[in-house]
Formats: sequence, C-alpha cells, structure tokens
Amino acid sequence: MPPSDWDTEIIFEFIKDQLAPHPIPKKIREKCIPILHGFFTFLADQNLQPHAREIANDILPLQEMMITKESDEDVSDMEFFLVQSLLKAGVDISDEEAICDFLDENTEKLLQKFIESSDAEELKKLMGNTSASRKQIPKTQKKPDDISSIPKANREWFIAITEMTDTFCNERLDDEYAGICRHVAGKLARKRDNKITRGKREIWAAGIIYAVGQMNFLFDSSFEPYQSADDICQYFGTRKSTTSQKAKLIRDHIGMNDYWDPEYSTSHMQNNNPMSGLRMTRDGFII
Repeated sequence: MPPSDWDTEIIFEFIKDQLAPHPIPKKIREKCIPILHGFFTFLADQNLQPHAREIANDILPLQEMMITKESDEDVSDMEFFLVQSLLKAGVDISDEEAICDFLDENTEKLLQKFIESSDAEELKKLMGNTSASRKQIPKTQKKPDDISSIPKANREWFIAITEMTDTFCNERLDDEYAGICRHVAGKLARKRDNKITRGKREIWAAGIIYAVGQMNFLFDSSFEPYQSADDICQYFGTRKSTTSQKAKLIRDHIGMNDYWDPEYSTSHMQNNNPMSGLRMTRDGFII
C-alpha cells in the first residue's frame, strides 16, 4: 500500500497504543518518537503522504508518554525480548491468560532465541548508542547574543526573559542549556512581531525551557540533567497546559521542530544521533 493511502488515524493510534506503553530500554526509547517524527516529516517534504505533517506534529506529545517518572533501566533484556515476542505473535498484552498460554506453548523456543540473540553485540550496538565510533562533540556554550542585533523595542523583553532562563538553568540545569535558551530568546526577540512582547514573561521563560527540554529529553528521569514538565511550571508559577501551548508556539515560530538539530541540541543529543551515519543515495535510498 503506497504512503498516500495510509489511514492517518490508524497510524497515530497504533503508535500511541502499541509503542508508547511498552517497557522499551532507554537507548531505544529515546530515539523512537524523534525517528518517527523525522520519517513523517520526510514524507511531508516529499509530498508522499497528504497528512504526514499533521501526523509528525501529533506524535511529538507521545514522547512524554514514553518517558516514565521512574527510570526504566531495571527493565531487563529478557523482559524486553518477551514483550517483542508477544507483539510479533499478535498476543494481547493486556490479557494475562493469553500471555500465560503463549509462554506455556513457546517457552523452549523463546529461551533458545533469547540465548542466541543475547550474544549479538553488533545488534546491541545498532539498537543502542553507536556514538563510540564517532568523534564526540564536546560541551560548548553558544556565543552570547549581540543585543545590538535585537530591535530596540524588544531588548528589555530579551534581557528580562534571559535573566529568568539563566537563573533556572544555573540552579537546575547547566550552562549548555542556558546558552541554548538564550539563543532561542534571541531568535524570538529578533522577530518583528509585537506578539512576542505580549503576555506574562514567566510563561515565555517557562515555554522556552520547556521547548528546549522537549528537543533534548529533559523530561526523562534517566537523563542528566533532568527536570520534569511539572518542575518547570511550578518554578515559574505557570499552568502545564499553558506552558505546553507556549512551547509549541515557540517551536513553530522559529522552526525548532527537528530532533538532533545542532542549533537546539545539547552535545549529548548530538553525540547520540542515530541518523548521523545515514546517507541518502541519488535513488532516494537511505543507507
């Protein structure tokens, strides 16, 4: 079936119901939604699927569904292998009786497959962090924004916002996050749009950190540094729904929609980009 005939609702529901709820190891989980987002963005850019852009935007919030409050590092390889096997066999993983029947009938076969796959180091490297063979990008701070390049009408707004984001990042994150947030605030302030200076500044500051955090998995407790969405909102005294909407507006306003974009990514994200070694041939194949 060509991409143009894909059912948009079925695709979204499948991703939400079949992918997000399962105990996927961190190294795989951290890449799922960004890769899917990139895939559907590609389809949209190539006009291969009429609703691809809508799907790409709709699945971004699923990132938070895949990131639990507690780290999932205690999910063993065996547990993940069993979940994969159940899904491949079409077993309803919410049906305990069906799971037990499947395991009773396939125990020896599953054990043999697991033993065979547990030694596959190359597969683990493919599914996990492949950055060891690539040159690592060191932590760097973005160059300070030249305030003279910001319209005079927005300079006071820029200074106030960056003071708030700097304070939060210095207290709870790091200099790298602070630099990215200042960069985002600068891009917003350079927009000749009087809407930028409207509204509570606390919401703008929280929205900037929230948006940068979404692009860098800040809400994943297995990452360092870590802050939850609620932590950001409580700090600035903003509502989560309002802050989330502001973050989306910010991303749309400056085009901050691609994971692993060096302009908005921490060095950790860039070093763990699973697509950095991929290339597209003249025939359109990704290798």
